[in-house]
Amino acid sequence: MCKLTVATLLLVFLITIYASPSKTVAPDGPCDIVCLAVYDPVCGYNGKTFRTFGNGCEMDRENCDKEIKYAEVDLSLCD
Repeated sequence: MCKLTVATLLLVFLITIYASPSKTVAPDGPCDIVCLAVYDPVCGYNGKTFRTFGNGCEMDRENCDKEIKYAEVDLSLCD
């Protein structure tokens, strides 16, 4: 009986995890910005270099975490 209960709870846990509608990328710095893991690339320029970000939210999080700020520019500039 105990094994059946544990197996049922494990199954419910796994279904809950895999049935979630979207995934997020957790913050890894001092900012509390959480971004959806949706690939919609943007190009950022910080006055010195161009960089491609997975989406605008990821660029915003980078700007919050670092002193060098990126501004969104035309995506073709990052090619």
